[in-house]
Amino acid sequence: MLVNAADDGLTLGIPSFDLNLFARSLSGLAAELIEAGQYEDLPDIIDGLVSQGTTTQQVGQGYINHFSEPIGQLAFLEEKAERAGQTDVAAYALAGWALTQTYPRFHLELDRYAMWDRSIEAMGPHPPWEGAERCIRSQDWQWKWANKQYLGPDPVVVAIADAKQAHRRR
Repeated sequence: MLVNAADDGLTLGIPSFDLNLFARSLSGLAAELIEAGQYEDLPDIIDGLVSQGTTTQQVGQGYINHFSEPIGQLAFLEEKAERAGQTDVAAYALAGWALTQTYPRFHLELDRYAMWDRSIEAMGPHPPWEGAERCIRSQDWQWKWANKQYLGPDPVVVAIADAKQAHRRR
């Protein structure tokens, strides 16, 4: 429901502060579940953030309204899951982060990553880079996100490699 509300908000042009509350609400729920040790619903919540960050509603007639808040929230969840010892959840969040990073470059033809430095700083000390790449290359991921990574997994994997280098330099 929050994903649809965010799409509607983008379409209606609601203020970005209000729009960001949708992503922060999903992220807050996920953080609470991590702290409570309840992990089974986390992939669905992460998918919600990825859907928000890759929604087609970001493009209107003659403008692009890039919804970047999900990028930061996915980095935050990677850190929370990593610190909780939930490597698979952290890898899934990191894979989602990489997809939301590449979406504006390849779908919206923007020449940069959004929130790159800020979101890398929000990640945990040892992000599961290889786990994220395995996730991105998996058949399940490819099936679920084919319309968002129409160039295949390689551009998303490149973002993971670039982020790994940037993370080491931080």
